[in-house]
Amino acid sequence: MGTCPHSSPEPQVNMSRPRRLALFLSIFLLAHSALSRADGQDVEIKLVTGTEVPMTVFPAKSFSLILWLPSEFGFKDGHRALAQELSQQHYEVWLADIIQAHLLAPVPSSIDRVPTEDLTALIAFARKKTGKKVYVLTSSRGAVMALRGLQPIPKAVKGVILFSPNLYIQTPEPGKVARYQPIINKTRLNLAIIQPQNSPWYWYRDVQTRLLEQAGSRVYNKVLTGVRDRFYFRPDSTDAEDRMAKLFPAMIRETISYMENY
Repeated sequence: MGTCPHSSPEPQVNMSRPRRLALFLSIFLLAHSALSRADGQDVEIKLVTGTEVPMTVFPAKSFSLILWLPSEFGFKDGHRALAQELSQQHYEVWLADIIQAHLLAPVPSSIDRVPTEDLTALIAFARKKTGKKVYVLTSSRGAVMALRGLQPIPKAVKGVILFSPNLYIQTPEPGKVARYQPIINKTRLNLAIIQPQNSPWYWYRDVQTRLLEQAGSRVYNKVLTGVRDRFYFRPDSTDAEDRMAKLFPAMIRETISYMENY
């Protein structure tokens, strides 16, 4: 009686132990690589100043690098989620925790304790390491730190994006004239200011823009209606803020495109 072809045994593949180990290792590395791309890669770089800076890198095949500096609140999960979205839109992103590099707490006073030469060295390192156009991004009190580090203006930096910048010497009282950090009068940069409407800094944006332009900066302003500061990582975010957070990566991409052609 002939043998039914459907009942023939499956062919056996004999794989040596080294080959099985190599296959397992390849699968593991592939999975690890995919995980790193999704969650960012934690690295530490050493600047010419000797400071070691912890960073989370979100790589992307692109011509542009977003060098993200912390504010006085440090980096949160919301920052990493936004960085991941931007890397998927073809921007390499570095979350460079220059405050943690000096073992400082995420509080406003720490901003003034970060050496300016470290920021200058970090920007130079980013350009030399990647060869990409650099866009510096930060928020709140981190704006003071960023603008200080951009003196003199590095040729590698094509623009600076500030989320609701706090450039005041101290929080202005309602109805009082705001007093600004001296750096505002020395800044000559290609700037984009993204300002939530439900923020105390919203009411001072016109004066701030005028001072920056008088100093020689080009300033592009964008107001986000119906949201507060830090809307994209607030634990008490509203539905409107959650909707805005989903649109935020595209807004940053459009802002960079605008600055490239400005």
